[in-house]
Amino acid sequence: GKVLLLRRGTVVTNVIEAGKSPTAGNIAYYKSNGELTTDVDSQPIGVFLSSKDADGYAKVEINIIPNV
Repeated sequence: GKVLLLRRGTVVTNVIEAGKSPTAGNIAYYKSNGELTTDVDSQPIGVFLSSKDADGYAKVEINIIPNV
């Protein structure tokens, strides 16, 4: 089937690497297992706009459109 690929936008997600506590302004990196992380050794895909809330969700601005 078809799969939607978000290239630019804002999401709220709890798919964040366990043990990581991002804060607003941290660069969001994509790990090969699909989780977001603050580890620099992964692919940068956007910026965290918030810290994790009590339920483990954070707001993230995604921008994977190449500069043309």
